[in-house]
Amino acid sequence: MDLAQQFSDGHIGKQGIILLATLGERQTIRYVLEEVAESIRTLGASQHQLEVLIVDDSRDAGFNEHVAEVFGVLGIRGRVIDGPHRGLGAAILHGFDVALQDQEVSYVVNLDADGQHDARQMPDLVRSHFVTKSLITIGSRWTNGGSAPGLTWKRMILSRVSAIMLHRVGVPSAIKDPTTSFRVYSRQALELSCREVIDFSGYAFFGGIIAVASSQGLKISEVPIHFRPRWAGESKMQLSRIAETAGQLWSISSRSEMLRRRRSIALKFGGSGHTDASGVIKDHDVMVCAEAKTAGHLVSHLQSFLTGDVLDVGAGSGSFSGHIAQVARELTCIEPVESYFAELKQKVSGVSNCQVFHGTLEDFSQQHSTATDAKKFDAVFYAHVIEHIHGDVEELVRARKQLKPDGRAIIVVPSLPRLYGSVDSLSGHFRRFTPRELTAVANAAGFEVESIRYFNPLAILPYWLLYRVAGVKSVGSGQLGFYDRAIVPLAYRIIGLFDGKIPGINLIAILKIPQ
Repeated sequence: MDLAQQFSDGHIGKQGIILLATLGERQTIRYVLEEVAESIRTLGASQHQLEVLIVDDSRDAGFNEHVAEVFGVLGIRGRVIDGPHRGLGAAILHGFDVALQDQEVSYVVNLDADGQHDARQMPDLVRSHFVTKSLITIGSRWTNGGSAPGLTWKRMILSRVSAIMLHRVGVPSAIKDPTTSFRVYSRQALELSCREVIDFSGYAFFGGIIAVASSQGLKISEVPIHFRPRWAGESKMQLSRIAETAGQLWSISSRSEMLRRRRSIALKFGGSGHTDASGVIKDHDVMVCAEAKTAGHLVSHLQSFLTGDVLDVGAGSGSFSGHIAQVARELTCIEPVESYFAELKQKVSGVSNCQVFHGTLEDFSQQHSTATDAKKFDAVFYAHVIEHIHGDVEELVRARKQLKPDGRAIIVVPSLPRLYGSVDSLSGHFRRFTPRELTAVANAAGFEVESIRYFNPLAILPYWLLYRVAGVKSVGSGQLGFYDRAIVPLAYRIIGLFDGKIPGINLIAILKIPQ
C-alpha cells in the first residue's frame, strides 16, 4: 500500500505522537496539556489514537513526577523522557527517534510547551495534513488567515528576517513561516529528513528540516494559526538566536543543494543513485585510495591507531587489508558484497594474522554477541564506507560496541557537500560530510571526537570540474594513477603542515569512547 492509500483509508495511518520538548516549564505545562487533552478527545472522534511524549532537557528531577501527575488527572496516555542536553533541536530529534521506534506511529505533532501555540488548533492541522496528503504541515502565523496578536514589533521583525534568510538557502518562498515549531510530520518525512539535520541547532533546525524535506521533493503545506503571547517566561526569539541561525545558513544551503543534486542525478541516470538490495556499487569510488600505493599512504599515516586488534568494516576487495595486516596484531575484515568478498578472501588467504567475515557489521555483531569470549577490538576502521550507509549513527553505535574501552574508531569519508556530483551518486554515496555533521553523528552514536582533519585540498578543483561541471560518470585508471603518484604524497605533506584545517575532499576522524 502506498502513502496516498494510507492517507485515504479511514482506519490506517491515524496513530500519532504529540511531542513537546521542554526545559522544565512547570508554570505552563499543565495548561498546555489541558488543551492537548481537549484536542486528543476531538481527534479521537475521528479514530485518531494519540499519545504524548515529553522530552525534558532541564535536569529537573521533580518535573517528571509533576507531569505524570498531570497526565493522570487529565487522562492522557503519555510519558516523559530525559533529553540529550544538546539544545532544542537535539531534544526534538531525540523525541522523533523515540516516536519512530513504534512502527504503528504514522505521524508526529510537534508544538511548544510555553503556551504560545494553542493546542486546541491541533485538529485543524491534523485534518488538513490528511486531506491534502502533505508530508509536513506547518501551523503558520504569516500565511493568509494566520495572526500573531500581541507579538512585539521586535519579535515580528526577527521572525520575518529569519524567514527571508531561510528562503535564500533552500526553504521554498511559498512557505511563509519556516521558524515555527507547530507542525505535523508524517513518518516518511521524518525518516527521510531527520538524519539530514542532525547538526542543525536553534531556529536553524526548524528552517533546516523544511529545506532538506523540500530538496527531497516532499510535499509541505501551511495552515493558518493564531499565535498568542506566552503565558510565562521569556521568549527564546532573541537577536543572538538569529545570529546563531545566520551562522548555519551556509550549512543549510550546502545540505539542501547536495540533496537536490543527489535526487536529480539519480533520476537522470535512471535509479535511486544508491546501492541496490545486494549492496553492489555501480561504479568506482572517486579518489578513495583504490590504488595500492594510496592505500599504503593512508595506513602509514594512521598506523599508530592500527597496531592492535583491528576490525576493518566494508573491506571491499582488500585494498587496505594487506597494509593493515602489516602493522596490526590481528585483523578481522568484514565485507557484505559477494564479489568483493571473493576477491578479499583470495587476497588475504596467505596472511596469517588476518581472518574474513562475509556480511555486515550487524551480521557480525549478532553472530558474535552470544559468544562468552566475544573479542573486543582496539580499532574499528572505516575507509569510505560510512557515506554508503543511510543509518550511519546506528552503524557507529554497533562499531562502538565492538571496541575495548580505550579503543578508537577511525573513519575516512568524503567532505564538502557542495562537491556532490555524478560519481558520488553512481557510487552509492548518501552524502558528503562537514566536520560539524560528522561530529554530531559521532556524538549521537556515543563517541567523543579526538580529531577531525581535512585531507587533500589539491583535489577540490579537479573533482569539481570532472564530477560537478562535466558530469563524468566513471574514473579511469589513468586518473587514479596520476592521483596516486603525484597528488597523494603532496596531500600528506599539506595535512602535516596545516594540521588538516584547510578544506579538502575527504575528512579523517579519530573517535574515542568517553571515559
